[in-house]
Amino acid sequence: MNNVKEFIVGIATRRTVVFVLFAEVLSLLIAQQFPEWNEVAFGVTVLLVLLASLKDLRYGIFAVLAELVIGSKGYLFWFEVGEFKLSLRLGLFLAVVVAWLVQIVRTRDWSFFRTRFATGWFAVVAVVVWGVLVGVLRGNGLMNVFLDVNGYLFLGLAPAFFMVLRTESNRTTALHVVVGAFLASVIKTLSILFVFSHKLIGITPEAYAWVRTTGVGEISDLGGYFRVFFQSHIYGLFLFFVVGALLAYQYLSTAQTQRWRAWLGWGTGTFVASALIILVSLSRSIWVGFLLTMVVWAALFLWKERVGIKRVFWLSVATIGAFVLSLGLFVFVVRVPLPGGSGGGESLGLISERTTDLGGEAAAASRWRLLPELFDATLQNAVLGAGFGETVTYLTEDPRYIDTHGHNRITTFSFEWGYLDFWLKMGVPALVYLFFLGWMVREGFRHMREATGLERGLHLGLTLSLLALILTHATTPYLNHPLGIGWLLFVGVYWASLDAERQKRFRTHQALPDLPTQPTVAVHAVTYNSAKIIGPALDSLTTQTYPITVRVIDNNSTDGSADFVRERFPDAEVIESSENGGFTGGHNRLFEQALEDVILLLNPDTILEPDYIERIVEVLKARPDVGVAQGKLLRMKEGEKTPILDSTGLVSLPSLRVVERKGGEEDTEEEKDPIEVFGVSGALAVYRRDALERLVQTHGEYMDESFFMYKDDVDMAYRLRHLGLKALYIPSAVAYHDRWERGSSEKTSVSKLIEQREAKPEWMRIRSTTNQWNLLVKNVFARTFISRLPYVVGVEFGKAIYMLIRSPKVLFVSKLAFLKGIRVTWHKRQQILATSRLYAHEQDQWNAK
Repeated sequence: MNNVKEFIVGIATRRTVVFVLFAEVLSLLIAQQFPEWNEVAFGVTVLLVLLASLKDLRYGIFAVLAELVIGSKGYLFWFEVGEFKLSLRLGLFLAVVVAWLVQIVRTRDWSFFRTRFATGWFAVVAVVVWGVLVGVLRGNGLMNVFLDVNGYLFLGLAPAFFMVLRTESNRTTALHVVVGAFLASVIKTLSILFVFSHKLIGITPEAYAWVRTTGVGEISDLGGYFRVFFQSHIYGLFLFFVVGALLAYQYLSTAQTQRWRAWLGWGTGTFVASALIILVSLSRSIWVGFLLTMVVWAALFLWKERVGIKRVFWLSVATIGAFVLSLGLFVFVVRVPLPGGSGGGESLGLISERTTDLGGEAAAASRWRLLPELFDATLQNAVLGAGFGETVTYLTEDPRYIDTHGHNRITTFSFEWGYLDFWLKMGVPALVYLFFLGWMVREGFRHMREATGLERGLHLGLTLSLLALILTHATTPYLNHPLGIGWLLFVGVYWASLDAERQKRFRTHQALPDLPTQPTVAVHAVTYNSAKIIGPALDSLTTQTYPITVRVIDNNSTDGSADFVRERFPDAEVIESSENGGFTGGHNRLFEQALEDVILLLNPDTILEPDYIERIVEVLKARPDVGVAQGKLLRMKEGEKTPILDSTGLVSLPSLRVVERKGGEEDTEEEKDPIEVFGVSGALAVYRRDALERLVQTHGEYMDESFFMYKDDVDMAYRLRHLGLKALYIPSAVAYHDRWERGSSEKTSVSKLIEQREAKPEWMRIRSTTNQWNLLVKNVFARTFISRLPYVVGVEFGKAIYMLIRSPKVLFVSKLAFLKGIRVTWHKRQQILATSRLYAHEQDQWNAK
C-alpha cells in the first residue's frame, strides 16, 4: 500500500459507519419508544450474523469488532432471561463460535493451534481456569465467579480471529471496520456532548436514559459541563498510535518538498478524531497511558530509528497541532450558540481541573480508597490467589452510590487497579499473563524491524497501541474485559498471521536444488593433537570408491598432527591455525573455503568402509528434501571392529536430551532402507553444501561457535529441522568409530556412565552441561518445552543434585557460563524461530521419538 488512506479507509469503512449509525438510531428508538421490540432486534441481529458467518466467517468477526468499538458493555440490544440480561455482545460471541465450529468440521483447519501465539494463548487460558477453580473451591459463589470471569470468555474467539485475519486482505478490511466503527462512535459522542452541553430539554432525558440503559458509558454533570465517557473510548487511544505511526512513516518516506501533503486527507482526519476522543473522555487513566507511550515512541525514534531531532520535532509539532485542532472542535461543539440561545459552559477550565485534581473528584478518591484494602487482600493470597469472585470492601465518596444505597461501603469483585486484580484472583500464576503481554510487545517490535515503508509504520502503531493498553490497565481494567482482550487478540493474531504467511512461503520452497549427476565431495577433518589416532581414518579415505577432496585444519596442535597428515595423505589440503577454535570453529573455517556439493565431517577416530561415500551420495541425489545424512556407525574396541552399534542417527528423548539412536545395541541388520531420523551424529555427518549455505543465509552462521565442541551436532540437527530439511540414516553405508570414552562392547550401565562421566576432564563436563541448556533455550518451541516440562525438570533437577554432591564446580561454573551468554543465545533463538519452517506440533512429534 502506498498511502495511509488505503490502510484505514475503504468501502468497508464507509459501510461500517452507515451500519453502526443505523444500529445506534434503532437502539435509541427501541430503548425509548418501543422497548417491547428490543428482544426482537436482538434475535434478528444475532440470527443475521450467524447466517452470514456460516456463509463466510469474516462477517461474524467484523461484526464482533464493530460492536466492541461502539458497545462498551455490549448492551446495544439484549435478551432478558429472568433476571439475567443476555447482551448483544454475548449473542455475537456465541454466533461466531458456532460458525467457527462448523468451519472446523468442514475444513479440519487446526492451523491456529500450530502458531507460537497459540502457545501463549493456551497458557493464559490455563491461568484463567486456575483462577476459576480457586474461586469455586474457596466458595466465592458460582454467580460471582461467572460474572467476574465472563469477560475472559472473549479469549475463546482467538481461533476464529486467526481463521479470518490470516490473509492480508482480511486484515486490512478488519482495520477498515475498526476505523469505521470508531468514526461512528465519534459522531455519537459529539452528538451527545452537544445535546447535553446545550441542555436540549426535549432530548436530554431520553439520551441519558439510553446511554445508561445500554451501558455504553456515563454522562456526568461536572459543574456546568457534561462529561461524556464511553469505556470503548480506549479505541481512540489505540487508533491514535496506529494512524499516527502510519502518518509519521509516510512523512519520513516522502520527498521534503511534498511532506506537507502527507498530513492531508483521511489519515489526518482520523488522527484528529482519535485525539479528540482522548480529550473528550476526560479519562486520566487514558491520558497517563497516552503520555507514557508517547515517551516510548519518541525514544524509539531518537535512539533506535535514528530519525533525528529535527524530524522528531516536526512530528511532535504535527501531533500537538492535531490536539489543538481537536481541542478547537471540542470547544466549538460545547460552546457553539444555537439560534435564540447560547452555547454550553466552561470547557478549557474543566480540562485543566481534570489534569490537576488527582484526588478530589469522587471517582478518583474512591479508587485511592480501594487501593490499600485491595493491596492487603492481595498480600494475604499472594501465592495461589483468592480466585475469581473474591470481594473486597472499601469506603466510597461517590454521591450517586451513597444516594442509591444509603451508605458508603462498597463490597465488590470488580477493581480499578488492573494488575492487582490479576494478582488477587490468580496469584503468582498471573505472571504468565504478564509474560504473554511482554512477548506480544517484543513480537511487535520484531515485525516492525522486518518491515519497510508504511508496513513498518503500521506494525509500530499496533505495537504502541498494545503498549498503551498495557499501561492503561494499571488504573482502569481493560485486559480482563472484552474491550481490551478484543484488541489484544486482534494484534496478537495479526502477528501470528504474518508468521504463518512467512512460514508458508518458506515451506513451499524448503527443498534443496537437485545435485548434479556426479556431485563433488569434500572430506573435512579437524585435528587437535590427533597424530596418534588419525592414521586409520586417513587410510580409509585412500580406499574410497568415490573421488574426494580432503581438507584438514589443525587447531594449533603440539604433537605434529599437521605434519603427520601431510606425510600420510600428501593430497590433503592442510591448514594450520594459530589458535584452537574448537570443533565448530575449525569446521567453519573449512566450510568457508569449500565449493563442493557434498561435505563429509570426519572424526579423526573414525574409519570408513570403501563404498561409504558412494552409497551416501547416491541416496542424496534422489532426496532434495534431505540436508544431512549418515551411515551405520559401529564401534571399535582396541582397533578391532565389533557388531555393536555406535550410532544410527540422533533421537530426542522426552526429557529433550538427545542421544545416539540404538547406541550400544547389537546390530541385527533388520534396517535395510534409508530411515528419517531427528539428526545425525557429529562423528560422521554428511552435509549438502546447499543446506549449509541456507543455514548461513537464515541464521548468519554455519556451526554455532559458542558450542566449541559437544552438542554441536544436536544444535545442527535442530537448526536444519527449523529450515524444513530432513536428516537421513542410510544403513547400507558403514563406518566404525573408536569411541574411547565408552570402550565397552556392551550397552552401558548406569554405574558405567557415572564412571565414564567422572573420568572426563572438568572443562569437558562444564562445556557439555552449558551447551545442553543453550540447546533448549535456543531451539525448542515453548509449546514443546511445556509439554515435556515434567521430564525436563525431573532429569535436569536430578543432574543438578548429582553435580552439587559430586562436582559442585561443574554445576556453578556451567550455570555462570550459561547466564553470561543467555542474551546472545536468546537473540539467536529469536532469529531461528522467526524464520522457522517447522510447526510446533512437528517438533513435538520428533521429541516424542
